[in-house]
Amino acid sequence: TTQYEREGGFDQANSDFDQMELKDIKIKNTTRGILRVGKMSDGKIVIVRPFSSEGRPTLEIRNPGNGRGIEIRYD
Repeated sequence: TTQYEREGGFDQANSDFDQMELKDIKIKNTTRGILRVGKMSDGKIVIVRPFSSEGRPTLEIRNPGNGRGIEIRYD
């Protein structure tokens, strides 16, 4: 997984998620917060969440075939 950093916190992460052309968007409640999951036209899975292993909000894009992808951490 390749990681990037971006300014704007969880508000910016949600805005970036909303600007993507996603389908089948679902909202999931977890013990760490609410996350949203959507699917890109090429099948990649996009997840926006207010947490990560290090605590920062994250937008991740995963390839369903191998689970690899990118994570953008928001400050």
